[in-house]
Amino acid sequence: MTTRAVALPRAVVHALRTAILGADDGESRLRDAGFEAGRALYDDFAAWMAARAGVADPAIASLGAFGEALGAYASAHGWGTLALEPGNGADTDGLPTLRAADWFEVESAADAPPPPFPACLFTTGLLAGFLGRLAGQPLAVLEIACASCGDAACRFVIGSEAALGKLYATKYGS
Repeated sequence: MTTRAVALPRAVVHALRTAILGADDGESRLRDAGFEAGRALYDDFAAWMAARAGVADPAIASLGAFGEALGAYASAHGWGTLALEPGNGADTDGLPTLRAADWFEVESAADAPPPPFPACLFTTGLLAGFLGRLAGQPLAVLEIACASCGDAACRFVIGSEAALGKLYATKYGS
């Protein structure tokens, strides 16, 4: 199956984000849209990885090979730089993270005032849907750093809903 890719300028992505976030339940809609997009995106990534790395199923790739391929895929598609990091930081409670620099969803300070909390809602859904397909089970994603908020890069922690609920309670006290 050939997938037809569509490239959009960042301004279009930001206009869509703004329109969706303007709805009463915009945050959940944006995250849900990302989740469904991530599940669909997995098929394109699997075909891309098979063609470039000779790995027919990303789920059987080594963690290093998967991380490299995911970073190359994100870069090739203009999303930014994406790197898989092991879960060795105290701020992640031992869970793995994805670090995204120059990320497509980040709002620049010139475009909008910085949000008070991490704001890559589409990406959290996208990664949860994508990585859940890869793992064959539901996974959750929590953004713990965001370039829109002034951090050097966005960081997304990956784990079960229970593990991320515990991390969230520890980090944010609720």
